Amino acid sequence: MEPMPERSDFDVPHALTRRGFLKTAWLTFGATCLLGLPEATVDAGGPPVIWHGSRELPLVAITVDDCYSLRALGALEGVLDRFPDTRLTFFPTGRALLNTSVRASGLWHRLAANGHELGYHGFEHELPSLSSASELTGDFDRWLAACADAIQGQPHVRFARPPYGDISRSFEDMCSERDLSIAMWSTDWAGAWDDARRRVAAVQPGDIVLVHTRDQDIENLEMALSVLAGQPLGFVTQSTLAADCVGAKEAACRIPLIPKGRLPKDG
Repeated sequence: MEPMPERSDFDVPHALTRRGFLKTAWLTFGATCLLGLPEATVDAGGPPVIWHGSRELPLVAITVDDCYSLRALGALEGVLDRFPDTRLTFFPTGRALLNTSVRASGLWHRLAANGHELGYHGFEHELPSLSSASELTGDFDRWLAACADAIQGQPHVRFARPPYGDISRSFEDMCSERDLSIAMWSTDWAGAWDDARRRVAAVQPGDIVLVHTRDQDIENLEMALSVLAGQPLGFVTQSTLAADCVGAKEAACRIPLIPKGRLPKDG
């Protein structure tokens, strides 16, 4: 499961109990789309749930959750200066957007202007299963307003990641209401480097990598980009990885699904 969000000087205590039932599954789309289809699950009438992109294309999406630590975000900007072709997808909470913007008003504007993507991760990092769909819709709208203030413009948000990986029915309903796809992850680069390096070495085309704005995660990310620099992999946003095919909701997508296993561990 996804770990607790990182702590910082602006962090507040979060619920420790996970009550959501993870209703996730595998569905392999055909390879008829030119860009390659993502692997996703689609409940009848529900939003796509993306676990990884096409295994046929040499693309990987690195995603950064929570984003409370301004120090770590600053270090991450330094890493991106070293690897200017890398694009990230951030899943900050609304609270993190507000707090980091107070101390560094141009941070999120720079990241967005440089081609990085932002996705919804709750305003306060609370379990979605504890809220109704209408409450989550209000939470998303509140987060969206914070995002617009942070990037100093109107965001185009395509993806949502539930805090703690809690894909509740209410979260699915909210995503359907706001036309969002649910972005999960297939691996992570967290923990001590001696452990993370094995997952870095095993990275596959189409992987969605999870990191947080913790000092160790940012160090791991920099090491990973150095280690993988000689490989034919492009590090792209979630939108680029998924292409436009994530919106497909044809009847062909609604076949019986094979249950997926547990989430990759963080560390």
